[in-house]
Amino acid sequence: DLRTETRFQPSFLLQEHRIISGLSVPIPKQNGSYGVLGVYSAKKLTFTERDINFVQSVANILSAALERQHTEQILRQAKDDLELRVAQRTA
Repeated sequence: DLRTETRFQPSFLLQEHRIISGLSVPIPKQNGSYGVLGVYSAKKLTFTERDINFVQSVANILSAALERQHTEQILRQAKDDLELRVAQRTA
């Protein structure tokens, strides 16, 4: 219940939308995290272990997608660099 939460101050956006309940999990990264995935409700909810596991699973999928995108960017750049070097040698 964000109305009685004492560990942190809810953001203006959460207050503006009258959010009462929330659940946040990290989006993991090899050396830290990409950020936080949060789900919120204007109704008072009690999140279960199953809810937490589901949201964490979604965060893990986001993490895998971000890692894949990053790896693909590295591979594209390496391919472009290699093609440029080959073209320079044959010119």
